[in-house]
Amino acid sequence: MLRTFIAMLIIFLVPVVAEAGLVAYLDKTTELWGFKDAQGIVVIKPQFAAVYATTDEVFSPKNKETEYLVGVIKNWTTYRISKDGKIKFESVFFDNGPDYYEEGLARFIDPKTGKIGFHDRRGHVVIKPEFDFASPFKNGTSNVSIGCHAEYPQKPTFLPLSSSSFHQPRKEMFFSLVGGKWGKIDKTGKIIVPLKYNSLETLPKDDKKQ
Repeated sequence: MLRTFIAMLIIFLVPVVAEAGLVAYLDKTTELWGFKDAQGIVVIKPQFAAVYATTDEVFSPKNKETEYLVGVIKNWTTYRISKDGKIKFESVFFDNGPDYYEEGLARFIDPKTGKIGFHDRRGHVVIKPEFDFASPFKNGTSNVSIGCHAEYPQKPTFLPLSSSSFHQPRKEMFFSLVGGKWGKIDKTGKIIVPLKYNSLETLPKDDKKQ
């Protein structure tokens, strides 16, 4: 009778635990962030300088907008990680954190080539990393370039990475994109304006004018 009760209890508890999310916590010894489950057990050890999440509890289906991937900073690089703590994407660093999802897609960088592609919220690669620059999607299109590079007015400098200094403005990091060929893609990665323009400014505003 007791064994039957315990077995039934396990059956009812497993779904509850499975649906529970994780909560980021700061390890005061290392001053690094990790993740704990609902029982306070460390699931992902502290290793991140910063964590970016829209809610306190992440990776939880009960959230209105499930966070399948969570943005973090590790070793001066911006990533999105999965629930098991594995790095899923190196994210484009934008506005002091991982790239925003615009129209359901966010930009990521291939660490081997430095090229930019797009992934969705579930961690699927939607557009392969083939571009040296790609803007966030707006009205179904992204401005892309192959062969461009960033020119800085002066060499970028980085402040010490800490909770207080990381978000301070760094004006010297603003840059200009020069060179390369420019065009536009749609949300499937299809080129809808040929990459034949010499700058972002010369791209036609009306996609029909090519």
